[in-house]
Formats: sequence, C-alpha cells, structure tokens
Amino acid sequence: GRADLPGAAELSEGTRVYRGGARAAAAAVLAGDAHPLEFRWFVGRHTALSTRRGEWRSLACARPLLLKRCQALPKPFWHEVMELCGGECAELSRLIARENEGSNKRGFGRAEGI
Repeated sequence: GRADLPGAAELSEGTRVYRGGARAAAAAVLAGDAHPLEFRWFVGRHTALSTRRGEWRSLACARPLLLKRCQALPKPFWHEVMELCGGECAELSRLIARENEGSNKRGFGRAEGI
C-alpha cells in the first residue's frame, strides 16, 4: 500500500501496511500512477464472524509473511499462518485440514471461520 492515497490509514506505525484507500489505489493503478503489485487485497468472505465470539483470531505477523504471494500455494495461506502460530492455532488448522481430506475444499469445513 501507499501512505499518499486518500483514505489509506497505516495499521500500525512503521509497518507500511494500510487499510482503506481501495478506490484511490484502483484509480492510481488504472491511471498508471501505481503498479498493481504495490497492493494486496484482503476481502473478507465471512463478514458476520466476530473476534469477540472467538470466530476470528487477530494475529500479529511480519510484513513479508502478510504480503506473501498466495497464488499456487500447496495449501491455503491461512493454514500456513495458523501452523506458524503453533499451539491451539496449529491444532485447529490440522483438524480442519483432516476434515477436508478427500474433498475439493480449500481449507474450510464445518469449523469454517473459527
């Protein structure tokens, strides 16, 4: 992301990771003022889920991991992050992966969104 885009706000000082400013980012790319790879888009598919109810987990991670290219990974990116967290997060990832074995699902099952 870029700090100079209207609507962009840095998530945490010094990270150079921003939220908001999506319209300005798209306009900058279309105008040739920015390269598409300057941006990563994280669009929630499960907007009704809550961190308060334990359905989402808020995690800190390094910028290179957050901005890793996710195309053609051997497993869904969120599984990789959960495994790196270890403990309960890693176990949850393993349980969901096991539940989905033999199906065409890419990492989600009945425990989806936990």
